[in-house]
Amino acid sequence: MFSLLPPLNNPTQKKKQVLRIVIGGGALGLFMAYRIQQEFPESALYIASKTIPNKPIFIEDLNNHCNHFLFKSFINIFDLKNLKNSNNYETIIFYICLPPEEIDKSREYIIELGNKFCSLNGRKIVVFLNNGLTNYQYFAEYENKFNSFFIRSIVISGFVRIINKNNILVKNTSGKNIYYGYYNSRKKVSVKIFPKKYFIFKYKKNIFNVEKAKFITNFILGFFIKNKLLKNKEIYNLISPILLDDIFVNYSYLFLKNEIKPKFIKIYFEQTIKFTGENINSISYAWYHGNTKPIEYFLAKLQELSYLSNSSKVKVFFEKLISLNNSSN
Repeated sequence: MFSLLPPLNNPTQKKKQVLRIVIGGGALGLFMAYRIQQEFPESALYIASKTIPNKPIFIEDLNNHCNHFLFKSFINIFDLKNLKNSNNYETIIFYICLPPEEIDKSREYIIELGNKFCSLNGRKIVVFLNNGLTNYQYFAEYENKFNSFFIRSIVISGFVRIINKNNILVKNTSGKNIYYGYYNSRKKVSVKIFPKKYFIFKYKKNIFNVEKAKFITNFILGFFIKNKLLKNKEIYNLISPILLDDIFVNYSYLFLKNEIKPKFIKIYFEQTIKFTGENINSISYAWYHGNTKPIEYFLAKLQELSYLSNSSKVKVFFEKLISLNNSSN
């Protein structure tokens, strides 16, 4: 309930610092942490990552402005549960920025965090920025169990992390838009959670349908060109419009009746091409550099959904789609 989230500037309460923890030191996590540091310098901020960067980090925005990210508060992701003085903060905000193949691992981290901070008498907010599909009932269960609050966020923009010999470069390659929403269509909150001076955060009542549309969009852009590096607009021109429509229709059948419409998926897909046409999709970028985990996650999840479908036609459609594409290797 929103009673868990009184405004941060409530004059009846003694003000305390907000603790912000970005989980994931990849491209999105580092860029998000940089923007948070710029906008909320009064907050304590940690980046929790499996590996701690040992090179200078530079952040490049859409205007090709590049800034040195002077940040020292890294913590190993496995040491989060040992974070000291956490009860000194009125509010703790977690920004989950792990890659899509770690979406299940994200849930494990969140449970650990819930257990660690469950005794905190303030607010615990989780901003879930993972790509991929999640069971949104899980959000409600977590909120009830740990007296916390979940926000689902879908990042439209593209980011890339380039590890050079002498530095790490993080670039925003395609826009500033991020959609967000709540379990059970909750109203907007006024708490200062998002860094809005750079990003454009847009509330979406149907955030979990946006999540589904992004999933199939990412899959299409990555799966059809494999480990090649092509711009999104070039991939769009390679795929038959009839095939795209067939994918959207069959994909919509993988969910509850009337839960998501093919037209909604198509609109989202075409908007993504419009906003990120010059971008190279992250699945193919990772694949090109030898990391097949992202495409393996998307492929396994799509196969799982099709196997669970009650329609034999839908199962056959995706079996043929995947086998035809595999046969072109």
